[in-house]
Amino acid sequence: MSHVLVVGTDPSALQLIGLTLECAGHQVWTFEQVSRALELLERTPPDLLIAAADLLPNGGLELLHLLRSDARWARIPFVLLAPGADAAAMRAAMLLGADDVLTTLSPPETLLQTVEVRLQRVRELRGEAGAAQVRVRAMGRAEVLWRGVPVVWNSRKAAELFFFLLEKGGSSSWEAAEALWPEKDEEKASSLFHTTLHRLRRSLAPEAITQANRRYGLSEALRLRYDVQEYRRRAREALDADEIGLLDGAIALHGDFLPGFESDWCEEVRAELGAIQVELLRRAAALHEPERPQLAARYSEQAVRIDPLDERNWRDLERLLNRLEDPRSRAAARRIPWWG
Repeated sequence: MSHVLVVGTDPSALQLIGLTLECAGHQVWTFEQVSRALELLERTPPDLLIAAADLLPNGGLELLHLLRSDARWARIPFVLLAPGADAAAMRAAMLLGADDVLTTLSPPETLLQTVEVRLQRVRELRGEAGAAQVRVRAMGRAEVLWRGVPVVWNSRKAAELFFFLLEKGGSSSWEAAEALWPEKDEEKASSLFHTTLHRLRRSLAPEAITQANRRYGLSEALRLRYDVQEYRRRAREALDADEIGLLDGAIALHGDFLPGFESDWCEEVRAELGAIQVELLRRAAALHEPERPQLAARYSEQAVRIDPLDERNWRDLERLLNRLEDPRSRAAARRIPWWG
């Protein structure tokens, strides 16, 4: 049974919502005073909060801001009741973190459908609807699978923000805005960040993004499996063990980081991963050279392709090609690449 908190100033609307949700099997608390709702939040946080827009001098948005600013309640889905709200008001609510805005309670199916969608995401994150798990691939292609289903991004920047938060382990809004929109002034970049954050929440789930102490991150409840993290781990193990099989296995995992994304932070990660891969390739080539010089030469060529400015890579490749009597050794000696 899910627990829903409803706050509003209209007793008849509260009664209607309460009866509708109770008939659907939910436990419902209804309050006309925000103070009493806050007391309940302190004692027993609900699975979902529904609030009327006319609650306070600044409307239900003030209550929304309070929830999103407190780490204890930041993951609670929030539905704003705003009869007659225009597009600008709805957008303001979404930017503050509202998950949905209902402009009418008729027909009741609209309310029930909205509530069920949000509660289903809560159950998924808690593992109540099965083992929720997100598989993330960033090497070779950008792909996020939510319980085996590819995530459809509301915008390309929403996808980039997801990977940025994942790579950084969390970020302030200012850090993310500077990384994703370095060409924009501070006010514009901040606006773009909050719009993109809302789109990211809608692409995944509101509860997937955490907010505490003005920092945003990905919820641990997602149980992420991230290929870049796996690559880094296996690369460390292979280099520490200095064992051919482990080195070959780690090398096979590498791919271009987030192809098609050109932000500076992406280039920095590519450079870091490229340096790891070159180290793996150089070590594997040295171990393979006595028995498998052809494979060693292929690894050396891959190292040159990644970092053609490192003279060591060219020298290794030239030496191996000479040993194999490969005519490309002359091009290697002149540091002329023969690939496209």
